[in-house]
Amino acid sequence: RGMRIELGEIEHALTSRHDVADAAVLARPGAAGDTRLVAYVVPAPAHGAVLERLRADLADRLPEHMVPEALVAVDAFPLTANGKLDRAALPEPDTADAGTGRAPNSPREELVCGLFADLLGLDRVAADDGFFALGGTSLAGARLVNALRSRLGAGLSVADLFDAPTPAALAARISASEDARPPLRAGAAAAFDAEPPLSAAQRGLWASAHVPGAEAAYNVAWVLRLDGGVDVGALGAAVADVAARHAVLRTAYPRVGGEPRQRVLETPQARDPLRVVRTGAADLDRLVAEAARRPFDLEAEPAYRPVLFAADSGEHVLLHLFHHIAVDEWSQEPFLRDLDAAYRARAAGGVPGWEPLPVSYADYAVWQRELLGSPEVPGSRAARQRGFWREALAGLPEEIPLPADRPRPAAPTDEGGTVAFEIPADLMRALTRLGRERAATPFLVLQSAVAVLLHRMGAGSDVPLGTPAADRADEALHDAIGMFLNTLVLRTDLGGTPGFGDVVERARAFAVTAYANAELPFDRVVEALNPPRAAGRNPLFQVMVSHQRRPELREGLFGGQAAADDTVARPAARFDLEFEFIERPGEDGAEAAIRFSADRFDTATAHALGERLLRLLSAGTADPERPVADLPLLGEGERARLLGEWGTAPHPVTEQTLPELVARGADTGAVSAPALVSDGA
Repeated sequence: RGMRIELGEIEHALTSRHDVADAAVLARPGAAGDTRLVAYVVPAPAHGAVLERLRADLADRLPEHMVPEALVAVDAFPLTANGKLDRAALPEPDTADAGTGRAPNSPREELVCGLFADLLGLDRVAADDGFFALGGTSLAGARLVNALRSRLGAGLSVADLFDAPTPAALAARISASEDARPPLRAGAAAAFDAEPPLSAAQRGLWASAHVPGAEAAYNVAWVLRLDGGVDVGALGAAVADVAARHAVLRTAYPRVGGEPRQRVLETPQARDPLRVVRTGAADLDRLVAEAARRPFDLEAEPAYRPVLFAADSGEHVLLHLFHHIAVDEWSQEPFLRDLDAAYRARAAGGVPGWEPLPVSYADYAVWQRELLGSPEVPGSRAARQRGFWREALAGLPEEIPLPADRPRPAAPTDEGGTVAFEIPADLMRALTRLGRERAATPFLVLQSAVAVLLHRMGAGSDVPLGTPAADRADEALHDAIGMFLNTLVLRTDLGGTPGFGDVVERARAFAVTAYANAELPFDRVVEALNPPRAAGRNPLFQVMVSHQRRPELREGLFGGQAAADDTVARPAARFDLEFEFIERPGEDGAEAAIRFSADRFDTATAHALGERLLRLLSAGTADPERPVADLPLLGEGERARLLGEWGTAPHPVTEQTLPELVARGADTGAVSAPALVSDGA
């Protein structure tokens, strides 16, 4: 771009380092038709992991326009027959594996991944993918830094990108520049002897478990179907191995001095937890479903109850039943990974060779307590975040009107149902593309679509939705099992005449600040706002929206002898409606489900909501400037019924006088409710 570039100078900067044996720099055509600088290096012996160090060094030593956009390590340079460098035989920088690595651990990482993908024209970027290794240029890096400044208020420079070239590293640098959190350290729980306090999320779940009628509402069931060749002895040992590795699976929560505490149990049941139930094939699924609804006595028993159901037909079903106090949705991947490794080791006559976990869940609970401080102490993190939520949720609707089939009953139950549907690959690509254009994640586009759906069906223009937020940003928690979730309220403004793209931008703007204040427990937010309560109605929001990636290990466990099955155990209804979106590894489409309270909704209504959501998503992503009030909501069949049967179709009219109509109304039944009540009457 009008600047002189000396390839030899760049090569000299590379080969002058002790960890580089040889280097060559080429100007190659890029995917977008531009020209890219690509540096090829042969690492010196014992210096294989050199690329990330080189990027930072070159950024310090060379002008910005001379820093290579891509670095490629090779074992040796290809040579021509004359012994010269064969430049044509050097490999192209490989971006094919982009996005296949570690998923983002936090909303901030997810946002940075989305910006990477947007600027580089990729479908997906993993948390540990390097910006320059994916083909990023210094110009694109400057655009990325500017986007981060405008979207997150981050005080970054291009030099920060060279020092921290991955979404994970960059997100960590942004967090460090704002309000550094103390490191999560091993042994933090030792100050409480053997019975440390509960985490913030656990305290709320412990209280919910003591509400009459809600004892099983927070059961979490993970079901595996096994073939007849499974080694039951190895399976029992593997389950015990996993429980021994993760103390949270052997923990009860008794009252101590009036407060709930964590008590790790060493009873025979905790050390050898697998129970085997033999049954007939016809009763198998029924017994599994019934067992999944059996409540826990959290004060006396572990919050993990594995049961192997062995049918006389040879079929086996392994139910892993947890209380939510012990696991979150993100725990499924490390749990299945550890269970698979333990079973394979035991079946081969060995023991699993795990590295010790860096911290325990009890350490996390104590660390979180110290991190937040008391909301009554001015300047504490809890006090600052409480102030944010009081302002952000001021004037929130007490309850949004939903298209329910029935009013909320006086004595609510947790009976519910689920309807599943697919988000097609082309629609998923379209919403991902719109998210990039608006600097939003796919989840925020989906959340916006749910808000628009409810708005169009009578919920009003101020739509609060709940969402789970995982606090797993610390690398020490990557392999941990436990309850690391908090619930956030995402408020979507649909006032005026916004287009769908405008709604996405509004949702993103609120989400960025909400996630920056995501550590204050939801029950503390409720206390701060003190909304009116009603039986069976969740405070602050009645509709939950969640988004996650399905663990890859769900299929092919135990060497192909086991696979996950989500169809047997029916989850309880915790909210009026819950929209769940699940990405599948290696596939473009996504799974979706609507869970509903049977107290208020019929299955047919939930089906219709799913169809309307897809219709809105398709139209909104195709024309994001179109006002959401004009987006098509009804299908052809629904429209025909409204315009035909219920609209313009003729209806017979009987000729009756007004006195006759009044008499007819009186004959239909007496009114038992008073028409008017006044003071003293």
